[in-house]
Amino acid sequence: MLMKLLYALFITGVGFQLGTLNYRFDTAAHNLQPRIADGENAQIEEMPYVVKLISSTGICSGAIISESWILTAAHCISPIGTDVKIFAGSDKKYDNLTQKRYALSIHKHDYYEKGKISQYDLALIEVTPFKLNERIGIVKLSDDMWPQGDTKYNRSCLAAGWGVPEVGQKLVAQLQKLRVTASHGDRGCKCWPSFQNKRLICLHEKSGSGICLGDSGSALVCDDKAVGIAHIVYLVDSCDPLAFKKIEFKCTTTAGVYTYICPHLNWIRRYVPSVPMTPASCRGSKYSHKELISFVLLKVLLLI
Repeated sequence: MLMKLLYALFITGVGFQLGTLNYRFDTAAHNLQPRIADGENAQIEEMPYVVKLISSTGICSGAIISESWILTAAHCISPIGTDVKIFAGSDKKYDNLTQKRYALSIHKHDYYEKGKISQYDLALIEVTPFKLNERIGIVKLSDDMWPQGDTKYNRSCLAAGWGVPEVGQKLVAQLQKLRVTASHGDRGCKCWPSFQNKRLICLHEKSGSGICLGDSGSALVCDDKAVGIAHIVYLVDSCDPLAFKKIEFKCTTTAGVYTYICPHLNWIRRYVPSVPMTPASCRGSKYSHKELISFVLLKVLLLI
Protein backbone atom coordinates (compact mmCIF):
# COMPACT_ATOMS: atom_id res chain seq x y z
CA MET A 1 0.00 0.00 0.00
CA LEU A 2 2.78 2.43 0.93
CA MET A 3 4.59 1.84 -2.35
CA LYS A 4 1.38 2.43 -4.32
CA LEU A 5 0.75 5.65 -2.43
CA LEU A 6 4.28 6.96 -2.99
CA TYR A 7 4.12 6.06 -6.66
CA ALA A 8 0.77 7.79 -7.12
CA LEU A 9 2.03 10.92 -5.43
CA PHE A 10 5.20 10.84 -7.51
CA ILE A 11 3.47 10.63 -10.89
CA THR A 12 1.15 13.51 -10.03
CA GLY A 13 3.97 15.67 -8.66
CA VAL A 14 2.01 16.47 -5.48
CA GLY A 15 3.43 17.11 -2.05
CA PHE A 16 7.07 16.51 -3.02
CA GLN A 17 9.95 18.41 -4.55
CA LEU A 18 11.55 15.56 -6.44
CA GLY A 19 14.10 16.11 -9.19
CA THR A 20 13.34 19.43 -10.85
CA LEU A 21 9.68 19.75 -9.84
CA ASN A 22 9.61 22.76 -7.53
CA TYR A 23 6.03 23.87 -6.93
CA ARG A 24 6.56 26.52 -4.28
CA PHE A 25 9.18 29.19 -4.71
CA ASP A 26 10.47 32.01 -2.57
CA THR A 27 8.39 35.08 -3.39
CA ALA A 28 11.60 37.06 -3.75
CA ALA A 29 11.73 35.50 -7.20
CA HIS A 30 8.76 37.64 -8.15
CA ASN A 31 10.63 40.77 -7.11
CA LEU A 32 12.90 40.03 -10.07
CA GLN A 33 10.16 40.14 -12.65
CA PRO A 34 10.05 39.09 -16.31
CA ARG A 35 11.36 41.69 -18.74
CA ILE A 36 11.93 41.59 -22.50
CA ALA A 37 15.50 40.73 -23.53
CA ASP A 38 16.92 41.09 -27.05
CA GLY A 39 13.77 42.77 -28.34
CA GLU A 40 13.47 45.60 -30.85
CA ASN A 41 12.13 49.08 -30.34
CA ALA A 42 8.34 49.35 -30.55
CA GLN A 43 5.95 52.23 -30.98
CA ILE A 44 2.98 52.41 -28.62
CA GLU A 45 0.66 52.63 -31.64
CA GLU A 46 1.66 49.03 -32.46
CA MET A 47 0.43 47.80 -29.07
CA PRO A 48 -1.71 50.56 -27.51
CA TYR A 49 -3.03 48.18 -24.85
CA VAL A 50 0.32 48.13 -23.00
CA VAL A 51 0.45 50.06 -19.72
CA LYS A 52 3.18 50.52 -17.14
CA LEU A 53 2.38 49.93 -13.46
CA ILE A 54 4.47 51.47 -10.70
CA SER A 55 3.95 50.56 -7.04
CA SER A 56 5.87 49.59 -3.92
CA THR A 57 6.49 46.17 -5.50
CA GLY A 58 8.38 47.80 -8.39
CA ILE A 59 7.61 48.15 -12.08
CA CYS A 60 5.18 45.83 -13.83
CA SER A 61 3.10 45.91 -16.97
CA GLY A 62 -0.54 45.33 -17.72
CA ALA A 63 -3.05 45.17 -20.56
CA ILE A 64 -6.07 47.40 -21.14
CA ILE A 65 -9.06 45.07 -21.64
CA SER A 66 -11.79 47.72 -21.42
CA GLU A 67 -11.93 51.49 -20.97
CA SER A 68 -11.96 51.03 -17.19
CA TRP A 69 -10.10 47.76 -16.56
CA ILE A 70 -6.52 46.51 -16.69
CA LEU A 71 -5.44 42.87 -16.49
CA THR A 72 -2.08 42.13 -14.86
CA ALA A 73 -0.35 39.61 -12.58
CA ALA A 74 -1.54 39.29 -8.97
CA HIS A 75 2.03 39.26 -7.68
CA CYS A 76 2.48 42.79 -9.07
CA ILE A 77 -0.02 44.08 -6.52
CA SER A 78 1.37 45.03 -3.12
CA PRO A 79 -0.46 44.13 0.11
CA ILE A 80 -1.56 47.77 0.26
CA GLY A 81 -2.83 47.49 -3.29
CA THR A 82 -4.08 51.03 -3.78
CA ASP A 83 -0.57 52.52 -4.15
CA VAL A 84 -0.35 51.49 -7.82
CA LYS A 85 -0.01 54.14 -10.54
CA ILE A 86 -0.88 53.36 -14.16
CA PHE A 87 0.63 55.06 -17.22
CA ALA A 88 -0.93 54.51 -20.66
CA GLY A 89 -0.14 55.84 -24.12
CA SER A 90 3.63 56.05 -23.80
CA ASP A 91 6.42 53.95 -25.30
CA LYS A 92 9.26 55.88 -23.64
CA LYS A 93 9.28 59.07 -21.58
CA TYR A 94 5.95 60.37 -20.39
CA ASP A 95 4.58 63.36 -22.30
CA ASN A 96 1.40 65.40 -22.48
CA LEU A 97 -0.31 62.55 -24.37
CA THR A 98 0.32 60.07 -21.56
CA GLN A 99 -2.73 59.27 -19.45
CA LYS A 100 -2.05 58.62 -15.76
CA ARG A 101 -4.50 56.77 -13.55
CA TYR A 102 -4.77 55.50 -9.98
CA ALA A 103 -6.47 52.28 -8.97
CA LEU A 104 -10.11 52.69 -7.95
CA SER A 105 -10.35 49.03 -6.98
CA ILE A 106 -8.14 45.95 -7.27
CA HIS A 107 -9.26 42.34 -7.46
CA LYS A 108 -6.83 39.44 -7.23
CA HIS A 109 -8.05 36.06 -8.45
CA ASP A 110 -10.02 34.29 -5.71
CA TYR A 111 -7.71 31.27 -5.82
CA TYR A 112 -4.41 33.10 -6.13
CA GLU A 113 -1.75 31.61 -3.86
CA LYS A 114 1.31 33.75 -3.33
CA GLY A 115 4.53 31.99 -4.18
CA LYS A 116 3.03 29.04 -6.07
CA ILE A 117 3.56 28.26 -9.72
CA SER A 118 0.43 28.24 -11.91
CA GLN A 119 -1.84 29.24 -8.99
CA TYR A 120 -4.09 31.88 -10.61
CA ASP A 121 -1.57 34.72 -10.82
CA LEU A 122 -4.05 37.27 -12.21
CA ALA A 123 -5.42 40.60 -11.00
CA LEU A 124 -7.82 43.23 -12.31
CA ILE A 125 -7.40 46.95 -11.72
CA GLU A 126 -10.33 49.33 -12.11
CA VAL A 127 -9.50 52.88 -13.17
CA THR A 128 -11.22 56.06 -14.27
CA PRO A 129 -12.04 55.36 -17.94
CA PHE A 130 -9.24 55.97 -20.42
CA LYS A 131 -9.83 58.24 -23.39
CA LEU A 132 -9.15 55.81 -26.22
CA ASN A 133 -7.10 56.95 -29.21
CA GLU A 134 -4.39 55.59 -31.50
CA ARG A 135 -1.97 55.38 -28.53
CA ILE A 136 -4.41 53.90 -26.00
CA GLY A 137 -6.55 50.95 -26.98
CA ILE A 138 -8.10 47.67 -25.88
CA VAL A 139 -6.75 44.18 -26.51
CA LYS A 140 -9.30 41.40 -26.91
CA LEU A 141 -8.98 38.31 -24.72
CA SER A 142 -8.92 35.06 -26.64
CA ASP A 143 -11.58 32.42 -26.13
CA ASP A 144 -10.33 30.44 -29.12
CA MET A 145 -9.18 26.87 -28.67
CA TRP A 146 -5.40 26.60 -28.53
CA PRO A 147 -4.13 25.14 -31.84
CA GLN A 148 -3.88 21.36 -31.73
CA GLY A 149 -1.84 20.71 -34.87
CA ASP A 150 1.79 21.50 -35.61
CA THR A 151 1.50 24.84 -33.80
CA LYS A 152 0.36 23.37 -30.45
CA TYR A 153 3.89 23.56 -29.14
CA ASN A 154 5.18 26.05 -31.72
CA ARG A 155 2.81 29.03 -31.84
CA SER A 156 4.11 32.41 -32.98
CA CYS A 157 3.15 35.19 -30.56
CA LEU A 158 4.16 38.71 -29.58
CA ALA A 159 5.64 39.75 -26.22
CA ALA A 160 6.29 43.32 -25.10
CA GLY A 161 8.10 45.11 -22.29
CA TRP A 162 10.75 47.65 -21.33
CA GLY A 163 13.75 45.35 -21.77
CA VAL A 164 16.90 44.47 -19.86
CA PRO A 165 19.20 41.65 -21.01
CA GLU A 166 20.96 40.90 -17.71
CA VAL A 167 20.48 41.24 -13.98
CA GLY A 168 21.82 44.55 -12.74
CA GLN A 169 21.52 46.46 -15.99
CA LYS A 170 19.42 49.61 -16.22
CA LEU A 171 15.99 49.52 -17.80
CA VAL A 172 15.79 50.76 -21.36
CA ALA A 173 13.63 53.80 -21.98
CA GLN A 174 11.98 52.54 -25.17
CA LEU A 175 9.20 49.95 -25.24
CA GLN A 176 10.44 46.65 -26.65
CA LYS A 177 8.69 43.96 -28.70
CA LEU A 178 9.75 40.43 -29.45
CA ARG A 179 8.35 37.66 -31.62
CA VAL A 180 8.38 34.47 -29.52
CA THR A 181 7.39 30.82 -29.89
CA ALA A 182 4.80 29.69 -27.34
CA SER A 183 3.84 26.22 -26.16
CA HIS A 184 0.70 25.06 -24.33
CA GLY A 185 -0.66 21.61 -23.51
CA ASP A 186 0.13 18.54 -21.43
CA ARG A 187 3.79 18.81 -22.47
CA GLY A 188 3.82 22.55 -22.98
CA CYS A 189 6.19 23.30 -20.10
CA LYS A 190 8.87 20.70 -19.55
CA CYS A 191 9.39 21.50 -15.88
CA TRP A 192 5.86 20.87 -14.61
CA PRO A 193 3.23 18.10 -14.80
CA SER A 194 0.18 18.18 -17.04
CA PHE A 195 -2.31 19.43 -14.43
CA GLN A 196 -0.21 22.60 -14.05
CA ASN A 197 0.53 22.91 -17.75
CA LYS A 198 -3.20 23.36 -18.40
CA ARG A 199 -2.90 26.73 -16.67
CA LEU A 200 0.43 27.79 -18.21
CA ILE A 201 1.99 28.89 -21.48
CA CYS A 202 5.75 28.49 -21.81
CA LEU A 203 8.07 30.22 -24.24
CA HIS A 204 10.67 28.24 -26.13
CA GLU A 205 14.21 28.59 -24.91
CA LYS A 206 16.10 30.86 -27.28
CA SER A 207 19.60 31.97 -26.49
CA GLY A 208 19.60 35.58 -25.38
CA SER A 209 15.93 36.24 -26.20
CA GLY A 210 12.63 36.19 -24.34
CA ILE A 211 11.08 37.71 -21.26
CA CYS A 212 13.65 38.23 -18.55
CA LEU A 213 13.60 40.58 -15.58
CA GLY A 214 11.20 43.40 -14.69
CA ASP A 215 7.96 43.31 -16.68
CA SER A 216 5.58 40.85 -15.04
CA GLY A 217 1.91 41.26 -15.88
CA SER A 218 2.45 41.92 -19.58
CA ALA A 219 0.18 40.26 -22.13
CA LEU A 220 1.26 37.56 -24.55
CA VAL A 221 -0.63 38.21 -27.80
CA CYS A 222 -1.26 35.55 -30.44
CA ASP A 223 -3.32 36.24 -33.57
CA ASP A 224 -4.13 39.73 -32.24
CA LYS A 225 -5.68 38.46 -28.99
CA ALA A 226 -4.22 38.20 -25.49
CA VAL A 227 -3.70 34.59 -24.40
CA GLY A 228 -1.40 34.92 -21.38
CA ILE A 229 -0.12 37.19 -18.60
CA ALA A 230 3.60 37.11 -17.69
CA HIS A 231 3.96 34.96 -14.55
CA ILE A 232 7.58 33.88 -13.88
CA VAL A 233 10.90 33.09 -15.48
CA TYR A 234 12.86 29.98 -14.55
CA LEU A 235 16.34 28.56 -14.99
CA VAL A 236 16.34 26.22 -17.97
CA ASP A 237 18.87 23.73 -16.58
CA SER A 238 17.35 23.33 -13.12
CA CYS A 239 13.71 24.41 -13.64
CA ASP A 240 14.24 26.40 -10.45
CA PRO A 241 12.66 29.85 -9.90
CA LEU A 242 14.28 29.90 -6.45
CA ALA A 243 17.70 30.39 -7.96
CA PHE A 244 16.96 33.94 -9.16
CA LYS A 245 18.07 35.51 -5.90
CA LYS A 246 20.97 33.12 -5.35
CA ILE A 247 23.11 33.45 -8.47
CA GLU A 248 23.93 35.89 -11.20
CA PHE A 249 22.58 34.87 -14.57
CA LYS A 250 21.86 36.10 -18.05
CA CYS A 251 18.67 35.57 -19.98
CA THR A 252 20.46 32.96 -22.07
CA THR A 253 19.80 30.58 -19.17
CA THR A 254 16.13 31.35 -18.55
CA ALA A 255 12.72 30.78 -20.12
CA GLY A 256 9.45 32.63 -19.60
CA VAL A 257 6.10 31.38 -18.32
CA TYR A 258 2.66 32.99 -18.70
CA THR A 259 -0.62 32.34 -16.92
CA TYR A 260 -3.08 31.02 -19.54
CA ILE A 261 -6.00 33.48 -19.63
CA CYS A 262 -8.69 31.35 -21.27
CA PRO A 263 -9.57 29.14 -18.25
CA HIS A 264 -10.16 32.32 -16.20
CA LEU A 265 -12.44 34.26 -18.55
CA ASN A 266 -15.52 33.62 -16.40
CA TRP A 267 -13.74 35.13 -13.39
CA ILE A 268 -12.78 38.19 -15.45
CA ARG A 269 -16.38 38.52 -16.71
CA ARG A 270 -17.58 39.05 -13.14
CA TYR A 271 -15.98 42.49 -13.38
CA VAL A 272 -15.71 43.06 -17.15
CA PRO A 273 -18.89 41.73 -18.82
CA SER A 274 -17.60 42.53 -22.31
CA VAL A 275 -15.04 39.71 -22.28
CA PRO A 276 -16.09 36.29 -23.63
CA MET A 277 -17.07 33.33 -21.47
CA THR A 278 -14.72 30.45 -20.75
CA PRO A 279 -15.35 27.80 -23.42
CA ALA A 280 -15.26 24.09 -22.61
CA SER A 281 -12.11 23.74 -24.70
CA CYS A 282 -9.92 25.66 -22.24
CA ARG A 283 -11.34 25.28 -18.76
CA GLY A 284 -8.08 23.79 -17.54
CA SER A 285 -7.42 22.02 -14.28
CA LYS A 286 -9.18 23.39 -11.20
CA TYR A 287 -7.38 21.13 -8.75
CA SER A 288 -5.46 22.79 -5.94
CA HIS A 289 -2.57 20.85 -4.42
CA LYS A 290 -4.66 19.80 -1.40
CA GLU A 291 -7.54 18.70 -3.62
CA LEU A 292 -5.20 16.70 -5.82
CA ILE A 293 -3.65 14.93 -2.82
CA SER A 294 -7.13 13.95 -1.59
CA PHE A 295 -8.01 12.69 -5.06
CA VAL A 296 -4.85 10.56 -5.28
CA LEU A 297 -5.36 9.11 -1.79
CA LEU A 298 -8.91 8.13 -2.70
CA LYS A 299 -7.72 6.45 -5.89
CA VAL A 300 -5.08 4.51 -3.96
CA LEU A 301 -7.60 3.33 -1.36
CA LEU A 302 -9.90 2.10 -4.13
CA LEU A 303 -7.04 0.05 -5.57
CA ILE A 304 -6.45 -1.80 -2.28
